[in-house]
Amino acid sequence: MTQRNGVSIMDTKHAFASIVAANLNASELAADRQLAQLGITLTDLASGRAAAGFAAGPGQAGLDHLAEAIALTITARRSLVAAHDSLARDARRMRVTWTEPKAPNGGPHAGPLEKDPEGTGGGETTKPTGRLATVAN
Repeated sequence: MTQRNGVSIMDTKHAFASIVAANLNASELAADRQLAQLGITLTDLASGRAAAGFAAGPGQAGLDHLAEAIALTITARRSLVAAHDSLARDARRMRVTWTEPKAPNGGPHAGPLEKDPEGTGGGETTKPTGRLATVAN
């Protein structure tokens, strides 16, 4: 049996489903962070080129590759969300419950467009920070 923190993940269906849900949530968050970082890179490339005194031609191939990476990251994120939805649907059909991990702000992990197992809605919103705070103001 696979062990996590000294407990067999197969001890209960609930424990197993909770571990899978936590892993999927972590993967979705990682995809979001990757996409955000790629967006920052794209913004820096597009806005900084002229200011740095570079012509438009050099770097175009790199920009094309970056666009491909962004598209692939979006596709991977879409697949993660679809996997999550499919597994959650199967779990509900089989009456398997799971515990969603808590978000860093202490609220439910589900985002505003997601539903938790009871269908009560998404997590709490927080004030934007970093670059998002600059754009939001």
